[in-house]
Amino acid sequence: MALLSPLWGIGQPTLISVTQPIPQHQLLADFDTFRRIYQTANSGLYRYRSKKNIDSVFAANRKQIRPGATVLDLYQRLYAVTDYTGSLHSDNYLPARIDSLLKSEVSFFPHPVKIIDGALLINTTHGTLPVGSRLLAINGQHVSDVLGRLGKYATTDGYNKTGKSFLISQHFAWYYRLDYGPCSTYDLTYLAPGRTDTSRCRIPAVAYSNCQKAFAQRYSLPLEKDLPAYELTLIDSLATACVTVRTFDLDHKQEKEYRRFLDSTFRLLNRRPDIRSLIVDVRQNSGGNDPNDLLLYSYLARQRFRENKRAYTIFRNVPLPAYFVEETAGERQELADELRTEHYARARQGKYYLRTKENPRWLPNPNRFRGKLVLLIGPQTASAGSLFASLVRSDPEAVVIGEETMGGYYGHTGHESVAYRLPYTQIRVKFSIIDLDQDVRVLPFIPRGRGVFPDYTIKETKESFLRNHDTVLDFTLQLIKTAPGLPKR
Repeated sequence: MALLSPLWGIGQPTLISVTQPIPQHQLLADFDTFRRIYQTANSGLYRYRSKKNIDSVFAANRKQIRPGATVLDLYQRLYAVTDYTGSLHSDNYLPARIDSLLKSEVSFFPHPVKIIDGALLINTTHGTLPVGSRLLAINGQHVSDVLGRLGKYATTDGYNKTGKSFLISQHFAWYYRLDYGPCSTYDLTYLAPGRTDTSRCRIPAVAYSNCQKAFAQRYSLPLEKDLPAYELTLIDSLATACVTVRTFDLDHKQEKEYRRFLDSTFRLLNRRPDIRSLIVDVRQNSGGNDPNDLLLYSYLARQRFRENKRAYTIFRNVPLPAYFVEETAGERQELADELRTEHYARARQGKYYLRTKENPRWLPNPNRFRGKLVLLIGPQTASAGSLFASLVRSDPEAVVIGEETMGGYYGHTGHESVAYRLPYTQIRVKFSIIDLDQDVRVLPFIPRGRGVFPDYTIKETKESFLRNHDTVLDFTLQLIKTAPGLPKR
């Protein structure tokens, strides 16, 4: 990646170890640069919090950068701010050298875990502890305190918490190392399944590569596979079809195949009037590319719709170009050209709004499904996935089942993203730059800053986890069987 800076490298520390102290003035300078980047380029900075509160969080975290601090200390402070601003598209990345050094350590928690209803459970049959064992303390720290500290690395939209549990489950070993430092062993207090008395054990740390291998073989994998990207299942005994779309992240060739899949699927459903209910499952859909989300919704919509009520950025020329990271040559200019083309030239209160022609109204597809619609959502549903879910949730006839989505119901900051590199530590800062309000109804039971809420909240339980049983789908099929009218709650 190229950094456009004529002074790059001057005064920059050579990072030779994770624990290497960096001069305080350099860390403070990087923190101040981070703040300027957010203030001049991040259009969603004040979406959920007031300027006063955001300024207070910046100030409080700056004070915690003390003499003798390391790149990881700064990284933690940056994430505390990033998490507070509330966008699942905002992340920070360690410099390659530090990332490589960390991942070469034999210091990581060895077992996959899964958070279920606040409990941290062992998610493997290949470890020292029985699968489903509930961890109560790690190295003397209560698990609730551990999860509270790790939450800042798991960025979600607004005030959402369900997505944090999902992300911590996915990245527990990495997050723990970032926040608690290296460990050669882990002292665990736990409660084994079926037991009422606690047990203790000590397990050795492993290399990061071993963590990845263990996660790829985790116990819950059968219900979490991300392939195929989409599929149709017919359940003739219930006069029901199920369309599962696990991602909208498709390349050009895949998009063509996806369009053909939707066309053939809904043509088939139109030829089958006996199919009275349709389940659309986007529980594993963390987003992807436009207009794959809107295209799917066009087969479900009952009236015209559009993606957003309004969308804007706060710049047309990329600010602070000296720190901008170009992943491809000319990317900064291409972004500026795109913003000028798609957004109005005149700013209103510092905001450059998306041109009307860039946000067209869609018509329902002639082959749209006309029966009863059921949407399955979960904590992993995010970005374009949660935007799609928001459109369905806004339909008063649809029935929504599952858990609150990671992505926001009323809007989010998404679409185009930018990356900047801080000059001294080389930490890379990345976030999206288009703040938008989705074209959905205001619902009194969904507060601002929260995800899509279901009509029926159905959560995974420890018992269903141990049986690898899909409680959400089971509830849905039972509801269709016993209440064909599918009443909303």
